[in-house]
Amino acid sequence: HGEAPYPVVDGIAVIEISGVLIHRGCWIGQSSGQTSYEGIAAQIEAAADDPAVQGLALEIDSFGGEVAGVFDLADRIRAIRATKPVWAFVAEHAFSAGYALASQATRILLPRTGAVGSIGVVVMHADLSGQLGQDGMQVTLIHAGSHKVDGNPYEPLPADVRNDIQREIDVLRFLFAETVAAGRSGRLSQEAALATEAATYRGADAVASGLADEVTDIARGFLAFRQLVARTPSLSSARARRASLPHPKQEANMATEHDQGDIPPDVIDEATEPKNGNENTADDPPAALAPPPAATTQAA
Repeated sequence: HGEAPYPVVDGIAVIEISGVLIHRGCWIGQSSGQTSYEGIAAQIEAAADDPAVQGLALEIDSFGGEVAGVFDLADRIRAIRATKPVWAFVAEHAFSAGYALASQATRILLPRTGAVGSIGVVVMHADLSGQLGQDGMQVTLIHAGSHKVDGNPYEPLPADVRNDIQREIDVLRFLFAETVAAGRSGRLSQEAALATEAATYRGADAVASGLADEVTDIARGFLAFRQLVARTPSLSSARARRASLPHPKQEANMATEHDQGDIPPDVIDEATEPKNGNENTADDPPAALAPPPAATTQAA
């Protein structure tokens, strides 16, 4: 109805990620206990394009969800950090797929009792053949293609099928760790993510292990984010300044003068992500966040 699909508090879009996370969910209701990657993606993209939004707060309380769709959404969240800061507020759990999304934020905050992690993948197979036999039932699967009914619940799981499933989830676990490392670049490597062996970490242990950045009361943490956003120059204003730049030939001439004009260096710095020694990552190089040298000179 023309309204933002999220609340905005002092220029910060608050996007809730809670419950069981699923790939698609246009049919789910608010009371279902589920959140879809589809719906989260719609909100973050709207926030990224909304000039009234200067930062995104991901409020996360999830034990995880489906593999399908989670890594694509993680990439989208990480890409938004190049234009607007994204902080993750864990209240109280960010496990498995929930942590895959949290790890893409500029900064992860959690309370003392908050917990993160479970960087792993699980598949369940239920063998119902014994129960069906006791009930006098026998299921016959007629199929074309030798792998068509692999993993069906009406017979014991064959060893070769189990090995195939194990190889598949091992690959997914490496992709999970790779995604986490991209989001936590400089703070948690892919090897370190794999070394957790899908363990979970609470409070100060989460920070010590590199899975989170700060233990704090969520309200106090959000206040710090609001103050950061208030100090950060509007990126829309930066775009407007770049739009008013002279012809590229003049730009090239002025770029050789090394004249930064009246723009203090801290203004250029503050247009990027917050700098506490942890936040700038290899995935988010300063060149991708601040205007290029020629544009900076012209803005001056």
